[in-house]
Amino acid sequence: MTIIHFLVGIGGGGAEHLVLELANQNKKAGHKVIVVGITSISVIENKFKTYGIEYTSLKINRLSEVFQGIKKYIKILKSNPKAIIHAHMFHAGMISFITKIFAPSFTVVFTLHNNYVRAAYRKFLLFLTKSCRNAEVIFSDDSRMMYHKSNAVVIPNGIDTSKFNLELNLPELFTCLFLGRLQEQKNPFYLIDLVLALKDKHNFKINIAGDGELAEALKAKIKLHNLEDFFAFLGFRNDIPYLLSTSHCMIMPSLWEGMPISILEAGAAGVPIVATAVGSIPSILNTDNSYVCSLDKFSENLSNVMKDYNTAKLKASKLKVTILTDFDIRSTALKHHILYQSVL
Repeated sequence: MTIIHFLVGIGGGGAEHLVLELANQNKKAGHKVIVVGITSISVIENKFKTYGIEYTSLKINRLSEVFQGIKKYIKILKSNPKAIIHAHMFHAGMISFITKIFAPSFTVVFTLHNNYVRAAYRKFLLFLTKSCRNAEVIFSDDSRMMYHKSNAVVIPNGIDTSKFNLELNLPELFTCLFLGRLQEQKNPFYLIDLVLALKDKHNFKINIAGDGELAEALKAKIKLHNLEDFFAFLGFRNDIPYLLSTSHCMIMPSLWEGMPISILEAGAAGVPIVATAVGSIPSILNTDNSYVCSLDKFSENLSNVMKDYNTAKLKASKLKVTILTDFDIRSTALKHHILYQSVL
């Protein structure tokens, strides 16, 4: 079959990395795979090239480029009339649903990649266009919303677990890793509150791997509180397995999530995790395999990790078994393949 993965662009986020690995598995299974981005964002384009996956950008970065971009997309679709369009995230979904209205022969599968939609108009549009998608993927049963199809299929995210099976090489100073884009969803300003709550009790630092619109404001606020010694800004990184292997703990104080790829990566690496119980995170993490909690208990849980690291490592070892067993990309790709076949 021909599979067109359609998304906003290939930035460095979890959804984009899921598309990368899923497309690679599709290709290995013998399918024709095309990845199409709406914008010119191409942070990880080199990874798609390494896998030999065809990538095309519509280069719609402003209103004046919409017409030419849509023409390019129509040309791709006409060249692949029996393709399955797998749309990822809201904007790619909306364009795909409009395509479906005017060309009903196309099969559209949709993954929102987030369990929380803030804007009321987006919820309304997602609800209104339910009939325009042949199938929908959600990450866990508890993530079903009124704007999802009633028969939405649960397929958890997956990773290439073999990339994260590394020996831990931990530094002397207790090191926490914050991995994610610096935006409101990831709640980066909470890191300052976290340090203020724990700096007199523990000796530690936080490595921040990621960039985003809040980076400069976060640096300024850290400087205002004279906390520069507790933070290291690493920027966007391509060596996540190495960063995990040199981290005592991964912290994720997010306000909302889907199913974070970084949770799966840390789990596969055997790194203890402290995370808020948002999105589909509770379908993976529990008190036996990690430290999953509300935000007001976050500092207490991280303190427990630092005070009793042996227990934290034991929890992480249990989570590692779960990730290796249930969240490998090969299993995820197979479930998608079965879904694609069922709607063709």
